Amino acid sequence: MSESGNNPDPNKDDISPFDQFSKSLEETLQNSQDPACIPQDHSLRHYFRQATRRAFSKYAALHHPEIERHIAEEVLGDFVHMDRIYRLKNEDGQRLTDITDMAIEKHRSAEQSGIERDLEVHQHVGDYALFMAGLFPEFIEPKKNKAEKPLLAYVGSILKSLNGPKDYYIVEGSSAYSHVSHLYKRLDPNKSGIFHRLASRFDEYLEVLSTIRVLLAEPTADGPQGEIIV
Repeated sequence: MSESGNNPDPNKDDISPFDQFSKSLEETLQNSQDPACIPQDHSLRHYFRQATRRAFSKYAALHHPEIERHIAEEVLGDFVHMDRIYRLKNEDGQRLTDITDMAIEKHRSAEQSGIERDLEVHQHVGDYALFMAGLFPEFIEPKKNKAEKPLLAYVGSILKSLNGPKDYYIVEGSSAYSHVSHLYKRLDPNKSGIFHRLASRFDEYLEVLSTIRVLLAEPTADGPQGEIIV
C-alpha cells in the first residue's frame, strides 16, 4: 500500500481533501517567515484548539487535557506543512512518505537507535497514522482500479493479515504510541500514561479526528481563509 499511488494528478481539476487542506494552510501561512513553525499566538493554532475542544465535548469519556493539547498542537499544529508531515527520514537520509516505509524505520529504530531517535520515530508514526486515518481516510484507501496487495502487520509478536488500509494505520499507530508509552515509563510517567491511552483507544481517537474534520469544514468568522476541508 502506498499513499503516493493515490496522489491526485496535478493537471486535473479535482483536488482531494488532503491537498485542499495543505493548500489552504500554506495560503494562510504564506506571509510567515517560517511556515513550518507556527507561532503559539497564530490564529491558525487558535482555530485548531477551538475545533479540538469542541470535538472532545462530544467524546467526554475520551477527554484528557494533555491529549487535547497533543492533538491540537502536535498533530494538527505540527502538520500544517507537507515538509512536516513527511519530515521522517531513514538512515540513508531519504524522506519517508509511505506508512509501510515508516513502519520499517520504526522497527529498525527500536532495535538500533538511541532513545531520542526511537522516541522521535515512533511518536511521528503514531501522530501520522492518527492524522491521516482520522482526517483523510479516503486518501489512504487504494484506488478501485488498482490491484490490492495483502496487508500484513505485527500485532504484538504475531503477524496478522488485515482487512484494509485503515486497519493497517490503526495497528501501526497504536503500536507506535504503545512503544512511546513504554519509553516514557522512566523518563516521564505522566507522558507514558497519555500515550498509553492513545495506544489502547487509537480507533476511538480516530473518531475524534473525524469530528474535528467536520468542524474545520465549517466556515467561521475566526477561521483561516474560510473553509479548510471540503
